[in-house]
Amino acid sequence: MNIGILTFVSRKKDLAVGTLSIIREAKSRGHSVKILYSTSVGLTFGNGKKLVYKGKTLDKEQFDLILCRPGFSSE
Repeated sequence: MNIGILTFVSRKKDLAVGTLSIIREAKSRGHSVKILYSTSVGLTFGNGKKLVYKGKTLDKEQFDLILCRPGFSSE
């Protein structure tokens, strides 16, 4: 499977332990994983719906699944 993980932290080093576990487990089972940072994601509505990442429309066939993972801060 091609898995996207939408995260609400801004850097890889800030990913939650649970998110890192999901990434490790998915890769160990042969899946590909791409982290999508929320600051670079946009939704476009109009003549259809589009998911945009870093200014480029993501092909709906690119991912089999997109997981949303919250970010937590100790502050």
